[in-house]
Amino acid sequence: MTVAQSTPAVFQIDPDTVERLVASLRADADSLAPLSAVTPVTAGPTAAFTSSLATAIACVNERTAELSREARRLADVMELTVSAAQQQDSQLSKNLGVMSA
Repeated sequence: MTVAQSTPAVFQIDPDTVERLVASLRADADSLAPLSAVTPVTAGPTAAFTSSLATAIACVNERTAELSREARRLADVMELTVSAAQQQDSQLSKNLGVMSA
């Protein structure tokens, strides 16, 4: 029986690329805007439609706000990941004597 050998995974991060992606993600999160609310008509043939439309718009606006918050959270995580990787790499280099303290 042969045992398959695998190549170790390498975690490579390009801080400049991540910075651009984070900036883009934050800009996208900031550009999300709620839809204009619709005042439902209370009587007549369009009452049910405008009521449903108002409910749908409220749901979309809620999801838009959630998406914006999640995009900002992901941007924060991306920045923290890069920072942690850079700190780890720096510490490893110092420990190996590649960089001076």
